[in-house]
Amino acid sequence: MDVLTAISLCSGYEGLGLGLKRAIPNVRTVCYVERETYAVANLVAKIKEGKLDDAPIWDDLATFDPKPFEGMVHIIHGGYPCQGFSVAGKRLGTKDPRWVWPHIARIVEAVRPVWCIFENVAGHLTMGFGEVYCSLRDMGYSVEAGLFTAAEVGAPHKRQRLFILGRLGNTESLYNRRINGYNLADSNGSGCQEQCGAESIRQEYIPIECSRWPARPGQPQYEWEEPRVVLGHRKTGQESMADTENGRRSGTINKRDESENAGQGKDERCNVVEPLTSKSEGQAEPCVGRAVNGPSRRVDRLRLLGNGVVPQCAEKAIRTLGALFE
Repeated sequence: MDVLTAISLCSGYEGLGLGLKRAIPNVRTVCYVERETYAVANLVAKIKEGKLDDAPIWDDLATFDPKPFEGMVHIIHGGYPCQGFSVAGKRLGTKDPRWVWPHIARIVEAVRPVWCIFENVAGHLTMGFGEVYCSLRDMGYSVEAGLFTAAEVGAPHKRQRLFILGRLGNTESLYNRRINGYNLADSNGSGCQEQCGAESIRQEYIPIECSRWPARPGQPQYEWEEPRVVLGHRKTGQESMADTENGRRSGTINKRDESENAGQGKDERCNVVEPLTSKSEGQAEPCVGRAVNGPSRRVDRLRLLGNGVVPQCAEKAIRTLGALFE
């Protein structure tokens, strides 16, 4: 099977790239572009572990030189910054200093890949998407877009995202251009479906049963999950009332404890935390865990995950939008 090459822009933890590989297994990333220090460190670690393709990492989208890749790449993909369009922010749109589409358009125009795949928050659909759409169309791409959620592929959260898929409409400029030792499409596009992975993109989405999601809150953890940090367990209101009654009979409960537990039996949503007997007993860590003795670089990890793409969701978006080009 011929290898298709890809450039990953604004890579993050490469969730979009992993989703692309699920849709088209014979894709190989030849360059990553990412500026966040922690995200770069994560990419380097995953490359060393063999979980990502070994490729150079460029640290600034604005200074990335696409000339060495001109005519040598089939796919460009990326999830560019969403802060300017998110409902959680000021929604400055294209006036936001993190608006990087002009740099992406410059790279796409120079490289001229057959496919472009981009991702952003749902709020981008009502702000800034028009410029992206018109920009791709002006460069000769047919564009399809849609909203997809992680919940659609079984994840325990919604995470709605806008996915944009563009295919180079006029392949005449690619005629007889040799990439990785074979010809790309002729002008009528008949060869593109076979050689550029279009058939793979157009396959009907079929959920992969091996996808595994962590147990939801309150459910027993799976064996493969990382153990959660829990310093205590929550008791229902009925259990708390039973303890109160037992304490009253034995004389070990005082009026202050009784007043604090009053009314617990009326609403089971009122919870009392019973600390575990361990070395951490007496610490001021809340029952949710991972606040005091959680993982290192917790804020960086949450930022990376929050900005990331669920690979299974990206796979479904790519297959679904790709089918619209038939």
